[in-house]
Parts: sequence; C-alpha cells; structure tokens
Amino acid sequence: AQIIPTAANGTFLQDTRDWYAAHGGGKNGSVNILMADGSVKQFTDLNNDKFLNPGFPVATGLTESDYAEIGYRDGTIELPPTEIFNGIFLQNFQKHHKFEAN
Repeated sequence: AQIIPTAANGTFLQDTRDWYAAHGGGKNGSVNILMADGSVKQFTDLNNDKFLNPGFPVATGLTESDYAEIGYRDGTIELPPTEIFNGIFLQNFQKHHKFEAN
C-alpha cells in the first residue's frame, strides 16, 4: 500500500519532494527559489530530512520504511504559505464582459 503524506483536510498542496534542500553545510540544507518578481528567497530544511514540506501532515510513529516512502519525516512546515504559494490552483479573478466568450 502506498503511504500518502496528507490527511483529508481539504487543502491541496503541491508535492515538493523533488525540491531537495541540497545547498549549505552543517546540519540543515537549504534551497534558493526564484520568485515571479525576480527576487530570490532561501528556504531551510528545518528537520534535516532533505525535503521541503509545504504543510503536509505526517503521522508519527511510522516505521523507517514508511518514512522512507513518504520522504517527509514530520509535519514541519518549511515552505510557509505566507512566503511562497504551494497550492495547485490559481483562481482567475478577472471578470468577463458581455462581449467576451467564456
């Protein structure tokens, strides 16, 4: 059975497990992410699992094999929604006028 790193909380998040926190030395790695405005933000792997969790809850007390399959070691949020958009849907707030087709 596949272990899924999320509970049914109604939130859809982007799977960032291929965004490895490979930079930096010492205990915690980090990653530099280029933002749409041209700035660069650095995010740190706070729990040293080499992945950046955008907010997926992860159960405690799992086996090492389960954690290896999930990737995330716990629910530590390393890509906070106040600093980076981790959702999968972009909502269009532009209103259509009568002359525009839907």
